[in-house]
Amino acid sequence: VFEQVHHILPGFYGIYADGKFEEIAFADVPFGKQSEDGYEEAASKLQTLLCESVNRCLSEENAGVFLSGGLDSGLVTALAKKGSIQHSFCLKPVTGKNSIHKKEEDVYFSAELAKEYGIRHYVWKMTPKDLTEGIDDVIRCFAQPFSGTMSTYFLAKEASKVCRGILTGDGADELFGSYRHHSVVMPLEKYALLKESRAGIAGREKELAPYDKTIPFLDSLYRYGGKDDTLWYYRLLLMGDGEKSIFLNKERFGEWIDGQYTLRQCVMWDKELKSQGVLNRSLERDFKHLLPGHTMLYQDTLARNFGMNLGMPFLNNRLTNYVVALPQEYKIRDGVTKAVLREAGKGVLPKKITERRKEPFSLPITEWLKTDLQEYLTDVLCEDSVKRYGLLDSSAVQYALNEFYKYPNTKEYYAGMLWTMAMLQKWAMLYM
Repeated sequence: VFEQVHHILPGFYGIYADGKFEEIAFADVPFGKQSEDGYEEAASKLQTLLCESVNRCLSEENAGVFLSGGLDSGLVTALAKKGSIQHSFCLKPVTGKNSIHKKEEDVYFSAELAKEYGIRHYVWKMTPKDLTEGIDDVIRCFAQPFSGTMSTYFLAKEASKVCRGILTGDGADELFGSYRHHSVVMPLEKYALLKESRAGIAGREKELAPYDKTIPFLDSLYRYGGKDDTLWYYRLLLMGDGEKSIFLNKERFGEWIDGQYTLRQCVMWDKELKSQGVLNRSLERDFKHLLPGHTMLYQDTLARNFGMNLGMPFLNNRLTNYVVALPQEYKIRDGVTKAVLREAGKGVLPKKITERRKEPFSLPITEWLKTDLQEYLTDVLCEDSVKRYGLLDSSAVQYALNEFYKYPNTKEYYAGMLWTMAMLQKWAMLYM
């Protein structure tokens, strides 16, 4: 969408000289180094480093925390000096009776933690109407197409009414591994070895945990990428070059589509990776690109938009430098994500929280698209509007819409792509 326009990512500075621009990271993170600390020693050091980082971030007298009641935000809350955090904020999307996104656990555990530490707790009950009425403000806030986790915008808006500073648990996922493309790489590497060995896979499925019940998923990634973790990562993207060739307007984006720009970008990124092991490579990739290009950019923009100071304790230099050098087996252990961080939480948080699965501050977009957001989506992606702005292929978009609403359960995979295209279209309606 933008050509010859660049922005400097959070955590970087830029030098322009002799007609060339160079972007340089403030911190030189030692990827590729390997710590010799034992597992329990690493957990103990992590707790100390995180405690120091949390309390360094508490520069404001009136501070708050985004609290989901999960491991990351729970540790940030528990390790803060008593009384230093006065407010906590949790998201509760309003969903249907049979929803799998009720978030009752988030509300319960976050309220329990807030009560334990004497923090005033706020629960933001968000409806599909809140989302549609606020989308224009979200896009204006970023001034570029955005279809990421918008819920934090609304939490930040509420928090700014009572807080000058806010702490988040962001960065833990990219350091310790909990996204699907993190959790799958070690089982997939094991699957490839078993597949190509004489022993085979039969009887050894448990070694592929937590994907031992979804072997066809591993097999599909193996058949696509073999042992190439760059291709695994590319395959798991929401939209690769194949999807873009279908849905983007070829007159505008043809040279990018034909050149397989997305795949080339992944390959270029991975040439710079220094870490050993498929999981640490995956985490380095996210730390260098997803974290500054999405999470940090998003949070930094929100903080400035609402006039708050933002603290991200997991991104303290001493902490990150220590974590990136830890063996990948400490981070995902026997199929359990963030294993060493969970170990660090013992004695600080209740077991029911340290053992909770990942609970992001996300919205049930797919569920809402099937129900309350159907009219909004079809209006934004209507044929006349899509043709007017010329970013998307109108016939392909209409086909995807029809298929999704005709078979909402079996063709659910269209939901994320349709929402992403709707936000691109909405940006065009506001700025083009």
